[in-house]
Amino acid sequence: MRNYFYVTGGLNYNNHKVSDQCLEINLDTKGAITRTKMPEPRFGHAAIMVKETMYVTGGIADMMHPMGMRSVPMGSSSCFKYNLRTA
Repeated sequence: MRNYFYVTGGLNYNNHKVSDQCLEINLDTKGAITRTKMPEPRFGHAAIMVKETMYVTGGIADMMHPMGMRSVPMGSSSCFKYNLRTA
């Protein structure tokens, strides 16, 4: 049985920066290991792990997209995959 899961991307609410981080959370030790970063930052996306490959689709790539007098979240319809074990 797998005793870990992955947390990918996210958002820093203080500076509105979208993250490209990937963490492996071990359920037994409650510890976190940093894994290979995603090729693009994402927030509110879908991700699935197949063997050693993480597939990521959709989500918000840029929280501060300029739109006239204000900035709005910019969604992304692109998909990508990457290997979590490579540097």
